[in-house]
Amino acid sequence: MKNLFIFSLMLLLLKTVNGQTSTDSLSPIFLKSNIGFLIGNVESEMKAPFSFMSDFNIKVSKNVHVGMGTGIEFFQTTYVPVYLAAYLKPFARNVVFSIAGGYTFPLNRRVTFNDGYDYKFYEGYFFNPEISYIFHSIGNQHAFMIGIGYRYQRTSAKRLERENIDWNYYPYYDYMLITVLNRFSLRIGYLFF
Repeated sequence: MKNLFIFSLMLLLLKTVNGQTSTDSLSPIFLKSNIGFLIGNVESEMKAPFSFMSDFNIKVSKNVHVGMGTGIEFFQTTYVPVYLAAYLKPFARNVVFSIAGGYTFPLNRRVTFNDGYDYKFYEGYFFNPEISYIFHSIGNQHAFMIGIGYRYQRTSAKRLERENIDWNYYPYYDYMLITVLNRFSLRIGYLFF
């Protein structure tokens, strides 16, 4: 009995990998939630910031889904991305191509850095193409996914200085910090159908 179960499980896995099962399609409506890291170079202060994103998607053609989502990410400060996403599944296999793009908003506008200065953060934009592999459950009720992609993001912040005039402090900005991220995105996620 145990050998029959193992053989059936291996056969199902082989069919899924070969793209020969009917459960390898995306549902007309699905919610995708994933966690991951945005991996950068070793010299960077933010070597691998954490990212959580979740989007709701609907089918618009045979192989294309579109949706919108949000999440939370941790860079110099905490950001909330709001984005549009498109998914393309052109093959019978479980490979999905996607692209997400939108704006990212700082949750805390003012942050004090280790250098003692206050910075005021502003929203920025990003885009993130990815390729993912989806592991469907039996009965196609849900699925796991792993993905790798490229993340480009541009945000800005201004350093706040204080000038003492007539015993009053007047804030002004003397330095603009522009952060451009070129990162690999590694994600694991869950699809709810």
